[in-house]
Amino acid sequence: YIKVSRRSRLLFFCIKEVKFMKEVKTLYEFKHNFYSKLYTAMEKKNKTCKDLSTDLGKNPGYISRIMSGKIEPSFSMIFYIAEALGIEPRDLF
Repeated sequence: YIKVSRRSRLLFFCIKEVKFMKEVKTLYEFKHNFYSKLYTAMEKKNKTCKDLSTDLGKNPGYISRIMSGKIEPSFSMIFYIAEALGIEPRDLF
């Protein structure tokens, strides 16, 4: 059994917290980048949420929730969205 001081445990916790915050920031940036590129692609193709939802056979509210970041699309949905916009899925990332 190794005795660890309170200070060492606190330092370890702080390091873990910083790593976690970096990951959260990276995830936030990733999501923001996706939504930004999706919006840009829709603008270039003159598509509205309603147009895209019709192309995908989905409810307009579903696309709106994706655009607002309330829900995350599945990988397959990302491919369908890209196909409906006439772009490559990688162009959304």
